[in-house]
Amino acid sequence: MSDILTRIAADTPLILPEIILVIGATVVLFGAFFARRNTRLIAALTLVTLVAAAIALFGVPLGKTGFFGLYRSDGFSLLFKVIVLWVGILVVFISMDYLEARGYEAAEFFALLLYSIVGMFFMASANDLLTIFISLELMAISVYVMVGYFKDNELSNEASFKYFILGAFSSGFFIFGASLIYGAVGTTRIDLLADKIPFLSGGIGVFATIGVLFMLVALGFKTALFPFHQWAPDAYEGAPTPVTAFMSVAPKAAAFAIFLRVFVYAFGNVRYDWVPILSVIAIMTMIWGNFTAIRQENIKRMLAYSSIAHAGYMSLGIIAGTPMAIKSMILYLVAYSFMNIGAFAIVIILSRKDGYGEKINDFNGLAHTNPLLAAIMLVFMLSLAGIPPTIGFFGKFYLFGAAINSGLYLLVTVALATSVASLYYYFRVVKAMYLGDMPAKRTVSLTLSEKVTVFLTAFGTLVVGIYPTPLFEFIKTTFLR
Repeated sequence: MSDILTRIAADTPLILPEIILVIGATVVLFGAFFARRNTRLIAALTLVTLVAAAIALFGVPLGKTGFFGLYRSDGFSLLFKVIVLWVGILVVFISMDYLEARGYEAAEFFALLLYSIVGMFFMASANDLLTIFISLELMAISVYVMVGYFKDNELSNEASFKYFILGAFSSGFFIFGASLIYGAVGTTRIDLLADKIPFLSGGIGVFATIGVLFMLVALGFKTALFPFHQWAPDAYEGAPTPVTAFMSVAPKAAAFAIFLRVFVYAFGNVRYDWVPILSVIAIMTMIWGNFTAIRQENIKRMLAYSSIAHAGYMSLGIIAGTPMAIKSMILYLVAYSFMNIGAFAIVIILSRKDGYGEKINDFNGLAHTNPLLAAIMLVFMLSLAGIPPTIGFFGKFYLFGAAINSGLYLLVTVALATSVASLYYYFRVVKAMYLGDMPAKRTVSLTLSEKVTVFLTAFGTLVVGIYPTPLFEFIKTTFLR
């Protein structure tokens, strides 16, 4: 017993960022008692927690496995945790005024945000299928509540309920798939699966193959791949817009981290059992996401289908499975965090009580009343469409290039064709801003937190897009650690 406790104590520094996040989330939660209406104070505590976790994160030793093989600290997990922290910080900034304007409590909201990030951190470092399952549930339960946070809003409640029900099914698929794999291989540890599978006589067998496919279904749900995407449009539209911005990037990034750990590393030796299926799913995801987005009038719903399409693009990195493809996929996730959070920030600014709304037509004439805001939204739309010199273009350039080097010519052809199709619905927003009828009266004012968010995301989208080399070099260097 003492040896077990000694090993746990020795491995505790590996999870110092998670410990900081849990402590911070608990302190923020108690803010509901001592600072119920002080949204700024609660937000400041949340930001301090995220910054402290970021500092601790870069002090964690890499290349180590702890807690009896359940947890892995490496450059791979570090990159995904940085993305999640970055998104969390941006969401705190865009949530302050949003919550204040609507009179909702900030303490529970930001505590749930931090607890969900804890789950995502463990997802990124999980080295065991059971650890992945527990981490998924910690993340998912927090996000379920955040989606339905506006409890007096029928649309928000409906979205949360649908998300919860479908999420429960996906969790069942995952744990059942893990049990089948354990029965066939005798372990749930990812590193041991990778070592044992090649030496199984007769391959992994029918039941283990079914287990792999069940896990593919579960992770397809978490990343909103076709046909497991049904929850996404309703959840994105019904959720509070800051939650929509958060769940469109952070949970997706953590889920893709699991996807890579499980399918590229653990099941890489049986890739011919799952790559054809995932390839078909990726093609359908890119087609369905882009062409369904064309019909949308609600911009949050449009961005939901856009997010589905982008998940299809990112899955190319998993299918290719090469180190370059994985690094390119991580770069694309970083790019997506800039441009998507930025676009949702503009939606939040325009949909305040004194603003416009969430319809594409509500952007009519924005270029005449607020040229700077319209120009920034133009940059985000160009980046989402993959137009140079934005970061979205370079993200696709590296990702599609890595896929071509892996021989995925059909998938890249579909990706390019659907990217061209996406120009239509992204430019609907641009057309509304620059060519739409100007309304009789419009006033748009940005608070300090909104200015910070818009500046950071626009800077990343445009400036990093013009010179992406330092970012990509950082990703390549960190990935190898």
